[in-house]
Order: sequence, then C-alpha cells, then structure tokens
Amino acid sequence: MRFLGFYSRTREEWMVGSLGCQLDSIAIVTIYDTLGINSIEYILKQTELTTILVESNNLEIILKMKEGNKLSNTKNIIYIRCNEEKPNTEQTIKTLKDLGVNLISYETIIETGKKCLEENDKEILNKAYKKISDEDTFLICYTSGTTDNPKGVMVSGRSLQLTPNFMYIVGYHLTGDDVMLSFLPYVHLMEHMLFSINLVFGTQT
Repeated sequence: MRFLGFYSRTREEWMVGSLGCQLDSIAIVTIYDTLGINSIEYILKQTELTTILVESNNLEIILKMKEGNKLSNTKNIIYIRCNEEKPNTEQTIKTLKDLGVNLISYETIIETGKKCLEENDKEILNKAYKKISDEDTFLICYTSGTTDNPKGVMVSGRSLQLTPNFMYIVGYHLTGDDVMLSFLPYVHLMEHMLFSINLVFGTQT
C-alpha cells in the first residue's frame, strides 16, 4: 500500500491531491495543523510515510523535525505556496534542501502535468493507473484532541461512498444551485464525506 501525507489547511490543492490519490490507489494520511511535533513523528513512524504534501507555512515544523532527527522515513516534500508566507520561507526551503530533503513545489507538479499533455507524452499519458476500489483503504484519518498518541482510523473507498448514496436513497438531493459552507478542516472525516456529497450532486462549496 502506498501513502501520501497531507499537512495543510483546507484548500483547493488539498482536494486536487485527494482526487489524484483516488486515481492511482494511493491512501491519504491526514496530519492536523494543530498536532505537535511528537504526534506528527508518531504518525510518520507508524505509516512509514516517505512523501508529504505540506503547506509552506508548516515547513518550519518540518525543518525542526529534520534537525531533531524526527522525520523518520520522510524524504520528499511537496509544498503549497501560501498567499501570506512567513518571511523566512525561502531560507527554510533552502535549509531543508541542504539537509537532504527533496522539495518540489505543487505548482511545478501541475506545470509538469500540463507540459505532458501539450507534448502528448505517451509514456506518461498511457501509464496504467490503479483506481481505488471499494475495498481499498482510501485514507487513514488520524484523530486530534485525544489522549496519548493520535489514533489512525482506516477508511475504505466504500465507506466514503455510503453518505452520498444514502442521501440519494432517502430523497435528500442537493443541486448545483446549493452552496455548502465548509468550516471543518479537510483532514476531518466529516469534511471528506461532505466533499464527496458535493462531487456527486455538483454542489458548490
């Protein structure tokens, strides 16, 4: 099983990354913005994460973990630019690279994908992807606010489909004219379910 960690607030890149994982059967590992270094270290060790999608304002935490030898197997960081970044973000990126961490920006990945389409790169475009099945683990949702170490809840693809299916069956149908206000972090399982509902019904969020 392959994993991709998500360490960011709710934002568009989170959702795009989530859909990308579903297209190639990659299980998501959630990391709350509010978790301390010890809890993050525990998650990284338990899942043996090698790659994390990180909001740039969280890179300082990643650097502290690297300097404290707490990154475990994690060696690849995909960072998402923030509108209001910390003044020392560029220096943090440089220091992480100097320490041997592989960093690549989310924008670079998107531009690389566009280039593959423009150049009709057959090797990439014809690659066989393994879409997530009902029985595959879609995500491991770690708890926050609990005692001791965070608890990882394994959620299957089928589990995530149940909520929109149930709503449809009981006749509670949303439309493209409806708007859903999201205030839960996307690392929360409830927010994942709400997003899946929005995708099925075409609801704005």
